[in-house]
Amino acid sequence: AKAFEQSKARFCLVSFDTDWLYPTAESRQIAHALNAAGKPVSFMELSAPHGHDSFLLDVPALDRVIEGFLKQ
Repeated sequence: AKAFEQSKARFCLVSFDTDWLYPTAESRQIAHALNAAGKPVSFMELSAPHGHDSFLLDVPALDRVIEGFLKQ
C-alpha cells in the first residue's frame, strides 16, 4: 500500500484465469494494496483459454471492461 500512496491515478486491473505468468492471486494482492492506500481500483478476472497472451487476442469481455473503465 505504501508504494501507491503518492499515486493520483485510477487503476483497472484485469486478470485472465489461465495466466500463469501473472496469476490472478498476484493481481488481487495489488488490488488489496490499492484499496488499503485508498486508491480507486477496479479489478476483474476474465476467463480466456490463451493464458497470458489473451490480452493480445480478441476477447470481447476485455473490451467491455476497458470501455466501462474509460467511460467513468
